[in-house]
Amino acid sequence: MLIVPVENRPNWKNPPLATLLLIVINALVFFLYQGKDPERIERAAQWYAESSLLERERQPFLDYLGKTNRELLQQYGPDVEDAALPPQHVAGRRQVQFEHAAFDPVFGRALHRQLDGDAQWRDERAGFEALVAEVSAPAYAFNSREARPVTWITSMFLHADLMH
Repeated sequence: MLIVPVENRPNWKNPPLATLLLIVINALVFFLYQGKDPERIERAAQWYAESSLLERERQPFLDYLGKTNRELLQQYGPDVEDAALPPQHVAGRRQVQFEHAAFDPVFGRALHRQLDGDAQWRDERAGFEALVAEVSAPAYAFNSREARPVTWITSMFLHADLMH
């Protein structure tokens, strides 16, 4: 990040227009665009749960955790059926799977390698991925592994929450 020292206080007779414009743009992006992300994520989660993706991707997800995160696999409890668990634990399991399915590109690529032969899965997954693509972070955040020139600019206007 480039920091330019300011030696004088701003002169409000001749205000720093570029700085004020950037502040306004950031606020507008956050409140008008990113403010809708919780609804976008909820829509994607609902799609994921109501389609056959949650159940269809469960075993590939457990296999993926076995290779990448054994601690999470143990916490996730693959040996216990949902019916034997308290509802909050089942919801937690589904949330973890949804987050990986939506925001973990390595898991997404593994799913495509394993399940692309299933036309129904491919169609449902395409609908799910279209919903996830509407969320601002995957769409406009800078990702060094998959850098796109547009994200060099758009990432500067994204914020995690109201406090940042």
